[in-house]
Amino acid sequence: MKQDSKSNPTPAELAILQVLWSRGPSTVREIHEVLAREKDVGYTSALKFLQIMTAKGLVTRTEDQRAHVYSAQQPAEKTKQQFAADVLKRLGFRVAGWSRSPKAIDGIDCRTGTDALPDFLSGTRVLVNVLPLTADTENVIDAKLLAQLAPGAFLVNVARGKHVVEDDLLAAVRSGQLAGAALDVFRKEPLPADHPFWTEPRIHITPHISALTLREVSIAQIARKIRALEAGEPIVGIVDLQRGY
Repeated sequence: MKQDSKSNPTPAELAILQVLWSRGPSTVREIHEVLAREKDVGYTSALKFLQIMTAKGLVTRTEDQRAHVYSAQQPAEKTKQQFAADVLKRLGFRVAGWSRSPKAIDGIDCRTGTDALPDFLSGTRVLVNVLPLTADTENVIDAKLLAQLAPGAFLVNVARGKHVVEDDLLAAVRSGQLAGAALDVFRKEPLPADHPFWTEPRIHITPHISALTLREVSIAQIARKIRALEAGEPIVGIVDLQRGY
């Protein structure tokens, strides 16, 4: 994902967005208070970010919460990767994605294959990892990959802890190659109390809650797939056992 415009959210604001993904809809007042406490987020910028999120339906309005109104944000047939890209695009980011197999997604600069990875990384200021965990992707976020990101980049990991070589990440943050990271997953969970991530102020931690299972959405999705199977129609989201996802 590439961040170009000065009007785009800062890395600190993106970290807060990652927290919002993890926790689900929050009230405007609660998020306003969080943004106001962030020392590196200007009040005007933070307020604008909040207004954009509210206007685009990414935050539950206070009056909706009082009325017990809750709308699931993730469409049933979208993958986590597609949903993340769509949210960021709606927030005004210019979004690029990299994957092993070719993709064509409207409004997304899609890159494919090992040869395309260096160029993808070199222009990326905020890297959001939503890769599946396989033998090929374990430890993929290491010192070599982090060094290819734009200096001062930011990492968001909402995939799996084993994607990240934790010592390499810490070194990149402490050297300034990374401005920081927002991590929802870890190699060992719960994260041990003595782990250095806890005391690193540039690393934001959430407890592996980035993908909520929404009961009504899940039931509807299962029902649709049962009906499609019975009718002999194609079913999306089938796991390839050879690939591992």
